[in-house]
Formats: sequence, C-alpha cells, structure tokens
Amino acid sequence: MSSGQIDKDNNKKKDLPIIKDNAKMANYRVIMKSFPGRGCYSEQVLSDEYSEACTTRRLVGMYNTEAEAIQAAKDQRELTCQFDDWADDFYQEKPPPYHSTAHDDPNPDEDEDISIYIENIGVIVRAKKHAIEKAKTEPPPQKKAKVVNNIPAYAIGTKIIKPFDGTPYKGEIIFYDTNSKYYKVRYDDGDKEDMDIHEVKRYRVEASKTIVAAKIEKKYLSNTKTREFGAVTGNITNVAVIDENIFLRNQCRVAGGMQHLPAEYGNSGSRKPLASYYYLVQRLSDRNYAMRGLCIDGDGAQYTSFKKSCIVNKCVVFLPDTNLNDHADDPHILDACHLDLICHKSGECFLTAENILKAVTVRTECIFLNGYQFGGVGKTSKHKVDPNAIVKAINVCRENLLCFSLTESVLTNEILTALSRCKKLKGVMFSTTQNYSGDGSTNATDHGLESIIKSCHDLCWLFVEEGTMLFRDASWKALDSEKSCPNLEVLWISSYQSTDDRHHVTRGDHKIIRRVLNNRSSTLKLCMINPNEKLKSRYIIGGAKKTDRLEGEKILPISF
Repeated sequence: MSSGQIDKDNNKKKDLPIIKDNAKMANYRVIMKSFPGRGCYSEQVLSDEYSEACTTRRLVGMYNTEAEAIQAAKDQRELTCQFDDWADDFYQEKPPPYHSTAHDDPNPDEDEDISIYIENIGVIVRAKKHAIEKAKTEPPPQKKAKVVNNIPAYAIGTKIIKPFDGTPYKGEIIFYDTNSKYYKVRYDDGDKEDMDIHEVKRYRVEASKTIVAAKIEKKYLSNTKTREFGAVTGNITNVAVIDENIFLRNQCRVAGGMQHLPAEYGNSGSRKPLASYYYLVQRLSDRNYAMRGLCIDGDGAQYTSFKKSCIVNKCVVFLPDTNLNDHADDPHILDACHLDLICHKSGECFLTAENILKAVTVRTECIFLNGYQFGGVGKTSKHKVDPNAIVKAINVCRENLLCFSLTESVLTNEILTALSRCKKLKGVMFSTTQNYSGDGSTNATDHGLESIIKSCHDLCWLFVEEGTMLFRDASWKALDSEKSCPNLEVLWISSYQSTDDRHHVTRGDHKIIRRVLNNRSSTLKLCMINPNEKLKSRYIIGGAKKTDRLEGEKILPISF
C-alpha cells in the first residue's frame, strides 16, 4: 500500500510533525487510520477479515488541549496526499474528523483511504472502565447440550419439578427427539410437555449442595455417572459456548495481569468471534478444565472442531462440563492460562517467575501455564523467563498436584523430572512448548516423558502436541508395560516426522505403537494419534486396514 503521505508532484515524503513526549499529561490524541481505498478496489467486494487485516492506525501525536489536537489534525491533513486539491475547500475551518472518502471522485490508482480524527483520552478510559465493569456483571452464557451419536445430555427418567400457577408438579423425561433436540416430559397428572436443554437444566431435581458436599458426591458417583467421550457433531455455534467476557468476569488470580476489552486484542475487532484472539485463549482454557474435569471430577472428554479459512488443520474445541466460570475462586488451581496475562498490543506474556511462585501453595492441585517462553510470541521479547521457577512450583505442591498443563511455554528435562515425582499426578498436557537448555537446565527429551509414564501410576490424561516431537520410542515403550498408567483414558499424541518419500510418519516403533493401543483398547476412551487436517486419527483401534496410517502419506511429485 502507499504510505498516504507521498507528494504527488515530487514523489517524496513530506516532513511529518514532531511528536512531543507528553503522553503522561496529554488529554487528546490524533489518530490517522488507513484502510483499502475505493479507487483501487472499486470493482472488488472485500471481506471484513481482509479489510481489517489491511487497516492500520498510526498515532500522530498526544496533546494537552483540544485546540492543539485540532491544529495537529489539520497539519496532518495538509501532509496527506489523499486530501490534496479538494479538502481545504470542502472542510475549510471545520474541526476533524477528516475522511478522504468524503471526496466524490476518488483516484482510481489510490489503494487506500485515510481518516484523521481526535480521541479524548479521558472519555475513552471512562468508557472502557464502564464497559469492563458491565461485562463483569453479565452472567455467563448458557452451556450447550452435548450429544454424541444422538445420546442426550440428560438421561431418560431424569426427574423434573416445575411450578404452574404457583403449584409445583412432578414429572420425568420419557423421550428425547434427536432431530429437534427437545425432551418430552410427562407429569404425574398425565400431562406432557416438550423442554429444551436449558429448561431441563432449570427444572431438573437436584438438591442444593455446598461446594464441598457437591465435590464429595461427584467423586462418589464418578464410577456410575454417564460419561461421554469423543467428537460432538453439529455447527460449532450450536455446540460450543463462545464467552467473550469469561476473562473479564473472572479476573486472573495470578498477579501481573491487566484487564482489557476483548475487542482490544489482535484479530478481535470486527472479525467473527471464532477467529478472535480471546476465543483462542478461551479454547486453551477450556482444554485445561476438560483435563481437570476428567482427572478430578470423573467427567468424560468431549470435543468439537471448526475450520478457519487461513489454517489448513481444523481447530479443536474441548467441551468441559465445568470451566473458568465455575472455578475462578478455586484455591487449588494456579491458572495462568488467562487473557489478563497477555499484552493486548504485542501478545507478550506478563507471567513472571516471582508471580508463579507467589501463586503456588502446597494445596495446589492444578497448574495451567501459557505463553511463558523466551522471546514471547514474536521471538523478540526481552522478558525474563526462568524455567527453574516451574520446577520450584511443582516441588512446592508435589504431594497434591493432579493436573499440569504447559502451552507455548519453556520446557526442560528438569520440569519433566519434577513431574515424575508427583505420585498423584493424573493429567499432563504439553502443547507447542519451547525446548531450552542453559542456566543449569537441559533439553527436554523423550526419556523425561518416559519417567512420567512409568512413575505416575494414576495418569489418565496424556496430551502431547509438540513442535519438538517430544513423544518418541521411549514413551511408547513405557506405555507398553501393563504397570504403566493402567487407567489411561485420554491419549492425544501429535509427534511425526518426514522421510525421503513420506510425510506425517508417526515417530516410534510402529509394531510397539499398535500393540500399545490395542492392548489398551478397553481403557482408552479417547485416542487421537497424529490427527490429519480433518482431525482424524492416523490410527483407529479396531478399525479397518485403511484406518492404520502410522506410515503417513506418500510425498507426491511436484507437477509443473
């Protein structure tokens, strides 16, 4: 795109006004926004995503008075070629905003339009504060019904009590319509009624319990409750809950974060919620609580997926029975997978070693970390990262740690060794971690995972999605033993390599992998091995020959 500030006569950039560093005392700021122009793109229909990607905002300057800001905006208009020859007569002495789109005859060769306007910083700050406080008070959206193979979320026979004209009537669910997703309820007097999932949840019989009593009962019933595993079909918006205010409503309890509106984060402006940054972090958070639900509450493990146009593989969405809305005040969870800990402008993580160690206690049962890596997301951050802080945090709660999740964070062999000493550990998750050695730390290896598999007898959730291809021969050989984590229910592994003629070849001895998976067929409820772009496992236990794709796919010759 053109810079928007090129003199048409001599094709040289004009001098820009000097921006003084008076941001601390400034009350106004002048912004210049550029976006796809009507001239160059007049024959095209641009998508919202493309328009947003091509839109930029540049700070012209910060000013103490409105008069100074108005003059600066006028000066900027004079320096911007899109306003040449017409804007002085059109706007005369009017204050901003100034829009090049106000010109009736756009230049057909110009590929961007310009808007110059003033922002009142005080008004913006107050409006943002009000919006944040309002978002905090809004209740979370209703959870969606989850159906696998047309199995309803509430069983036939579920008891219902609903008042009619002040009189409570007892009934029970007698039928579920898999097409309409409605439940048929028959009352004791013979009357019948159709209810949706939300009405059933509202009127079903469930005694009021304290949190402690509910936990005890849930643990007691975990062996008899209905537990669902696997993919949930249907449109993503009908299956998953997109809760844009989940992080505002539940402020991060790990220190160092700042709250911002979801729309302030990259890719979140006018884009669809599915493509937003806040929903990406929510999906990571929901995945953590799905692991917690299975390991601690005895829940199942369900997921769905959706496709982004700019990404080859489908995006996975776990559907936990409970999430951050239910556990924001749980003192047993160190949850640093939170939007508050991400800079809304740069994506840099605010998490520090000091605050990790302040948040952990001997009673901590779950540790969820995200973004704690060298260089940050752009690999340019100088934010200090200490992998030994993670080791120390694990050691503090070693006797009680049940779940551990590390996403886009530094991983060392010392971290894996520390986890292997947590004898109660039930769930581990490593996703796109950063290998590191130095300062007394050594690179994470397959043998580190092997030690966890062999030492943590109660492990029931093992999720490894690694760019470093951490899951190899040693891990599979450890799983080959009947003594290693006999109650493993969720195994989700993405670790592959390319050869001269094949790609997506599963790492490890394929004979051992097949033996491990088939020997564990009675206990594995969710098994995903090197999923392809359609989120299909490259090995399906008990499947036909074509479902065994551990060897990957042939590399096709390039045709010209």
